[in-house]
Amino acid sequence: MTFSFLGILFPKSGFIALVFLHSVKSFKNLRHTILESFFIPFTFALMVRLVISLIIPIFFLLS
Repeated sequence: MTFSFLGILFPKSGFIALVFLHSVKSFKNLRHTILESFFIPFTFALMVRLVISLIIPIFFLLS
């Protein structure tokens, strides 16, 4: 089973397990764990979408 975020598929059970593992490992530093587990992968997914939707069409227009 997968879930999609910004058109990128993530395996649901594996992703939840990864988040859980992060939170168990550094329970004291929960704020950093939340940032590490959610914000960074989603920001990366957003950057990939921006590259695909904005930069690649520019190359096609210029060539």
